[in-house]
Order: sequence, then C-alpha cells, then structure tokens
Amino acid sequence: MIVVTGATGTVGSGVVKRLAGRGEQVRALSRHPSGQGPGADAGGLVEWFAGDLDDPGTLAGLADGASAVFLLTTGEQGPAQSRNLLAEAERAGAGLIVSISALSAGHGATDPISAWHRAAEAVLEAGPVPWCVLRPGGFMSNTALYWAESIRYAGAVYAPFGDGRAAIIDPGDIAECAVRCLLDPGHAGRTYDLTGPQALSNGEQVQVIGHAIGRDLTYVDVPAETAKKAMVDRGMPADAADAVLGTLAAANTDFAAAVTGDVEAITGHPATSFPEWVAANVAAFR
Repeated sequence: MIVVTGATGTVGSGVVKRLAGRGEQVRALSRHPSGQGPGADAGGLVEWFAGDLDDPGTLAGLADGASAVFLLTTGEQGPAQSRNLLAEAERAGAGLIVSISALSAGHGATDPISAWHRAAEAVLEAGPVPWCVLRPGGFMSNTALYWAESIRYAGAVYAPFGDGRAAIIDPGDIAECAVRCLLDPGHAGRTYDLTGPQALSNGEQVQVIGHAIGRDLTYVDVPAETAKKAMVDRGMPADAADAVLGTLAAANTDFAAAVTGDVEAITGHPATSFPEWVAANVAAFR
C-alpha cells in the first residue's frame, strides 16, 4: 500500500490515478475526503484518509502498512509538514518517502518559495526514512491557469520576465516519475531535476498556443509591479504575490532553461513537449 498526500492536487491526483491503474492499493490523504473522485472508478483500490499535514494529531495511522509515501508540501509550512509526515512514516516503518520539491531549490535561488522547498528537503535528508526528491521546473498547466482567460477574451497574454526561457514540464510526467520512484527499486537517496524537452520563452509558448487554436495571439511583457497588482486585484495576498514573482524571477536564469534527461531516465520515455501538452488541453484556451 502506498500513501499519497496532496491527493486532490494537480500532481497528487495523477499519482493516485496511475497507482490505482497499476493495481496498487492507495491511501489518499485529504482534509475533506468525503465524496472524493479518484476512488470512485478505481475498483476499491483507493482509500481516503481524513487528515492534515499541518496537524500531526490527524496523521496517526496514515502510514500503517505502507511500503512508501508520496509527499507534497505547501508553502511556508513545508518544513513542518515534512517533519510531521516523517514522524508518521518512521513510526509505521515505511520504506521510502518520495517528495516533490522545485527545480530552483537545487540551484541557489533565495526567493521564499525556493527556500521553503529546500528547507523541506533538508528535513527528509536528515531523517531516518529513505527518501527521493523530485525537483520539477515550471508546470505547463500554469499557462492554462494564468493565461487562458486573457487568451480567450483578449487574444493576448500579459506576463513579466518575458525574455527568459524555461524547460517547462507536463504535470503528468511528474506524476509518472513519482509513481516509478515509488514502485521501482534504486531511487532512494536520489534527487532528480525534472524538465520538459525544450526551453521556451513566454512569447514562444504563446505562439504554440495560437497555432493550436488557429488564432494570432499577442504576448505583452509587463513590469513585475504591474503583474503583482493584477494578482492582488484578483484576491491574492500581497506577500503571496511577492513570493510568486520571486520564484518567476529566480526561474528567469540559466538553470531554468537547462534540459535534463531525468524524465526519460526514470520513466523510459521522453518528456512531453509543450506542443503535445497544448494539443491535449486545447479546449482550455478556446
């Protein structure tokens, strides 16, 4: 049996689905597990567990019988969440923790989000349970999250740091890498940098989307302060907007553009390209 935290998120839900698809028993952690979807069509392989990584008292029994644990922490609470999960995994005798971090955490970035991820990694590295860390770059799906509305209604994308290139990655590839590391031997003590197969600028990504939907789209580079105002106007706290912009700025460096072969090394197939991802998700932009 394998424990999956962050089980309703972009990557975690993919891990749950893929594990169940391979016939693995899954215990999926959620603050509000009632009525969660992935277990409905998994032939009874997914058990939902009510708990919160911020509250160690709710994690008792989470890892009982688990061979491995998938860990996804959030924000500033990441190091504490790692400690809470580590204590439960150690108590239950779990053999491996596979954790999601961030590419920037391994390249000296000092923005808050990168620092939180690195601190969460350090907790596992100092702990008694074998670990494996996956450090993905930017998610391809973030283009739909942040750009889709302006593409649909304005035919344009407004974003900062447009002169940088990043080897963004399909979240499905991250989930597949996590599943392989959870199931296959030989990944304990390893850290992997997960990227897509090509580094693209914001403008180049917009061109790919425009080609897929048959529209001429415009990319407009905006100052960071303008981007922050837009985030805050849409309800994001100012400190959270600063953290996001700090991460985007950190990613606007050489390491973000470097393409690694770690996805293929883990899964046995090349990483998904951005045009392939857009083709599979084109409805989000129409």
